[in-house]
Amino acid sequence: ASRVAVVRAPFPSRLPSGDTALPGDPALVLLAGRGWPPNALGATWFEREIWPEVRTAAPGAIVHRFGEASSRAAEGILVHAPPRDSRDAFAPGAILVVPLQVASGVRMKILEAWARGLPVVATPAAAAGLEARAGRELLIAASAEDFARAVRRLAEDTNHAAELVRHGRELLELRHAPSAIAEQLERCYDAACGRAAMPAADW
Repeated sequence: ASRVAVVRAPFPSRLPSGDTALPGDPALVLLAGRGWPPNALGATWFEREIWPEVRTAAPGAIVHRFGEASSRAAEGILVHAPPRDSRDAFAPGAILVVPLQVASGVRMKILEAWARGLPVVATPAAAAGLEARAGRELLIAASAEDFARAVRRLAEDTNHAAELVRHGRELLELRHAPSAIAEQLERCYDAACGRAAMPAADW
């Protein structure tokens, strides 16, 4: 009978953040390359509906949108070209916002944010499949009001932001350690080739 083995995406638990902080109190990072339609949809929703609420809750916030240097910037939103090194987008002290309304696969940008030391505010769709718990590894926001409350909370409570990152890194170590993922893949290949039995827990 056909079987499906689930092997999580490998990702290191620690990577360096960018060298330079971005302006804003707080600085919000929005990775929104327009080449993937859900990114464009999420960025438009954020800029039109979420951003006004966030600005009211955190007047000093500035959004740094990476992905389309030719896009027009709105008030309080700075547009950056795609970085040569993704590290440059994950600036120290910033917050990653992931306003996806439609999503599939694994949000690698969330894994990278944890590894590079950034707290995350994401929609339920963006966080789906990561086995992350709301309030522990990241903050979940389903509406503009939710995003505004979450950003204000992280701006006012840097200890909570640091706790989210710490728990996110623990999740990376537990679920995404590259060495453990490599071992799982080897077991899958051995089982597929008939060289070994796959433990039931892995299927």
